[in-house]
Amino acid sequence: MPKDSDDNAVIRAVRYIAHVHARSYLGDDTAWFHHTLNVLLELAHPSEILTPEAAKFLADIEKGISEARGQIF
Repeated sequence: MPKDSDDNAVIRAVRYIAHVHARSYLGDDTAWFHHTLNVLLELAHPSEILTPEAAKFLADIEKGISEARGQIF
């Protein structure tokens, strides 16, 4: 994550992971958490230049975000 990014993004990402992805059956295995956090932070604060083919997935992410925002209670 870039140095000038919002440090609170990590806190928000952890809260998102806890709400959406954390499950009791995962037990003490925390590798999944590390990988999930890295993916979310990369999406929020890109550090790589995407190929046109890889960038196509961003439309799927945008659609999912739009749908999720419509379901906020």
